[in-house]
Amino acid sequence: MRVFTEEGAYDHLVRIRKDPWDPISRETADHSLPYIVAAAVLDGYVRTDSFDPRRVLEPARQRFLKERVVVNSAPELGTLAGGKLKRAQAGYLSRVEIETTDGQIVHGAAAPSPGHPKNPFTDADLGAKLSENVEPFAGAEHTKKLVQLLFSVEKIKNVRELTALMVLNKDAAIDTAVAE
Repeated sequence: MRVFTEEGAYDHLVRIRKDPWDPISRETADHSLPYIVAAAVLDGYVRTDSFDPRRVLEPARQRFLKERVVVNSAPELGTLAGGKLKRAQAGYLSRVEIETTDGQIVHGAAAPSPGHPKNPFTDADLGAKLSENVEPFAGAEHTKKLVQLLFSVEKIKNVRELTALMVLNKDAAIDTAVAE
């Protein structure tokens, strides 16, 4: 698997990282472009649970990451010299090539990610994204109430209705374990 990315993303998610091919925690995985792309390929998605420390540290996943993922800067997708605003407006582009075991190469085009102004979310997309990221911590019922309120936020009489739903109980903490 070969990843080509604009220079700013390469700098931030590869070059300045201690070892982006060997993440040891949620934090190091979600700041590793090689890991993020490997998770997308292995899982078929990138969600909150993609960065669960147990998943990050799975030996087969770590092996795949180290042996199969190559990341390169691709100036044709955006340059540091061109400026952050230009790269942001383009969508912080990356593209992926996957070579199958029979030698075929599947190309993933460089396109702005879902939610970017050039590829905006629909209301359904936004609700689904919110649910997939909040429900594991807040539960289905709490998440449903939050989604409903957010889609009618212009009707609330007091912002405390929203902030009350943003508070989670103390047991809803995200696992931040690090490999020893």
